[in-house]
Amino acid sequence: METKATAIEELFEKAKQFGKTSLELYKLKAIDVSVELISSMLSRMVIYIAVAFFILMMAIGSALCIGEELGKTYYGFFVIAGCFVVLAVLLNFTCIKLIKRFYGNTILSQILKQKS
Repeated sequence: METKATAIEELFEKAKQFGKTSLELYKLKAIDVSVELISSMLSRMVIYIAVAFFILMMAIGSALCIGEELGKTYYGFFVIAGCFVVLAVLLNFTCIKLIKRFYGNTILSQILKQKS
């Protein structure tokens, strides 16, 4: 009779240990996915910041050049600002769904990516 009780206790102990191990494994997998996602996003952010600085410098240079041609420096900045507004409106109406889908798919693929 006692052997059955100890066998059941061992079974419960092993099930408890299995549950703890499984939980630890899921935690480690979640950490792995989180680290992969964050590192991927940070590396892309560095590239985006570099591109943004390039565009900013080009915009300032273009504004100064256009302003010289128009006679007043600040006119060039108005022209460039107007170009950016037109570009933003066009992107808002045409590409916003594509941009959302791209980033959504990127994040999901990083989260669901299986390590081989």
